[in-house]
This record gives sequence, structure tokens and C-alpha cells, in this order.
Amino acid sequence: MREFFSYRIQDRDQYFSLIPNSKRLFQQFLVYAYSMIESERLHLIRSKQQILRCESYEILRNQQDLGNRNISNVGQRVILPTSFTGGARYMMQNYLDAMSLCKWFGYLDFFITFTCNPKWPEVKDRATVAIDINTDSHQEKVVDEIKDYYDCRYLSACEASWRIFKYDVHYRYPSVMRLHFHLPDQQQVIYAADDDIDDVLE
Repeated sequence: MREFFSYRIQDRDQYFSLIPNSKRLFQQFLVYAYSMIESERLHLIRSKQQILRCESYEILRNQQDLGNRNISNVGQRVILPTSFTGGARYMMQNYLDAMSLCKWFGYLDFFITFTCNPKWPEVKDRATVAIDINTDSHQEKVVDEIKDYYDCRYLSACEASWRIFKYDVHYRYPSVMRLHFHLPDQQQVIYAADDDIDDVLE
């Protein structure tokens, strides 16, 4: 889908390109196009949650020690992996990479911030109310990170065109190599929703 839209929005010399010369309609087309691409990716991530949902070994062990034999509902049901650009885990990983550079080279010389007007309609944009009825007191609240991402997502035409052409979102020099290690009992346990967690803990 991304390849199709990147082909359609390019300007060509041989004939008049209608879409890139549609002014504001072109900007709206870009936003709609990338929204479709991103929605398709999020739908794929949601359909693969059984292999993405995870929790640390220590938390599962603590739940078992408390006498809770059925701990299949422990952990977030819907998560957004670090590989998804723009997600909370993606932002946290990039923040940690930046802090590792600061630890090696020293403090920053310049810190650039972007501000917004709190009276903008998009900000002044927004109130979310939810009513949750939980009949089981032992069941933890389900966190849907994909829904949270949709609720807080803001997409502009510039970002949409940049992402459609698959340009680099971040540039980092020097590069940072991430080493995967864990503290004792802090390793991640990945399991399917219908699996028996007792088999995992044994």
C-alpha cells in the first residue's frame, strides 16, 4: 500500500500530475493515505498479540506466590512493540539511546523544544470519558496501547509525505548498539493468551 501511494503522489514531467497540484486537497489526501497505511500496520500488530504479550518472570512468580493459580490474565493484553515508529516504547528506546550518548560525550549544548498554543481547537480537541464495569475484582484492568495511540495521534501532511516516502525519522551519530541483558528474575516471558502459565513457571 505504501508503494502505491508513493508512486501516485510523485510529480512527473511527461504529463500533468493532478494529485500533487490539488493544493489543500493534496494535503488531505496525504493524511488519509498514511492513515490507511498506519491503520493496516496497527491491525497486523493487533492480530499478533498472542505472540507479543509478555510479562516479567518475577511478576508471574509473585502472582503465583500470592495463591493466584490462574495468572493467564497477568500482563497487558494489547501492546505496541518498540519496532512501531511513534509508539511509547519506541520513544522510550530512542530517549535511552540519547541519554547513553550524553553519558559518554557529556551534557547537551542546545536543547530544542516545540511549543503549542493551549487555545488551539485541536488541544482545547479533546476529552475522553470511559465507563468500565469490572465484575471480577481479581482481574487487572486491560490496557490497550493501540487505542491509546489512536487517541493521542496527531498527523500532519508533512509527516505523512515523509513517512510515505520512507525517509529516516531520526538521524543518530554516532550510532548506539543496544545490548540485551536482564537482572535476575527480570527476563521477559512471552506466552499466548490461551496457554497454561503454570507450564511456563515450571
